Amino acid sequence: MREPEDQIGLMLMVLGMLLEAERNDRAMILLAEHLMPWFDHFHQRFHAATTVNAYRMLSETTAALLQALCARDGIVVALKRDYRDVEY
Repeated sequence: MREPEDQIGLMLMVLGMLLEAERNDRAMILLAEHLMPWFDHFHQRFHAATTVNAYRMLSETTAALLQALCARDGIVVALKRDYRDVEY
């Protein structure tokens, strides 16, 4: 298997490491080009699928943090279409 076990967890870990190392330039590239273009789709599906309140709160907190980082640094995220026709 060539896919990471937890893509969102890995992306957030790398983002945290970049911010901690004060590599804001790299962190903003990660946000703008790799994480945020699909995060809203993920977040909506995750929020709809979970019934555990703690996970919903974690999801909302993560979304708020990522949105705050984008707003702070003026990141404009390209809107991407969600091609999955799956309802949750």
